[in-house]
Amino acid sequence: EMLTRVTIPYITTPDVNGQGHKTGTGDTSMINFFVTEWLPKGQVLAIGPAWTIPTAGDNEATGSGQWQVGPNMVYLNTNTPKLQWGFLAFQQWSFSKTRDNAKSVSTFNIQPIATKHFNKGWYIGPPDIAQIYDFKNDMWTLALGGVVGRVTPVFGRPTQIYAGVY
Repeated sequence: EMLTRVTIPYITTPDVNGQGHKTGTGDTSMINFFVTEWLPKGQVLAIGPAWTIPTAGDNEATGSGQWQVGPNMVYLNTNTPKLQWGFLAFQQWSFSKTRDNAKSVSTFNIQPIATKHFNKGWYIGPPDIAQIYDFKNDMWTLALGGVVGRVTPVFGRPTQIYAGVY
């Protein structure tokens, strides 16, 4: 079984160094997961490639200007009642520039998963954002915060509605 997660961000940056706000589409990320059958019931391990497509164009504030690729892995454990926990991790390296001033990329991304479930579809958890280590700049970017949400039927289909503070 293969699953795909695609993220196409729309970004507005703060006024940095008096250059004004920047707004636009960011780089598109796509992660493909090939689900393994190796682990016992209640545990999932999936592996595959992670891609970044430089859809931000010439906007340096919202995109890298680099095609990127690397491996990814996700582990999820549902054996603890009302708690899902695990992680998503992936490494990416740039391999082709789309603009002359684009800097090469080597980043490690890890996203913790810890979702506590309550009655009637309510849940809380950490932000759906990866913590990133940039090997080129020897620096972590941490996203702190949390989300509260609910899974509820909308037109007969389960739908996730949530809000978060990051």
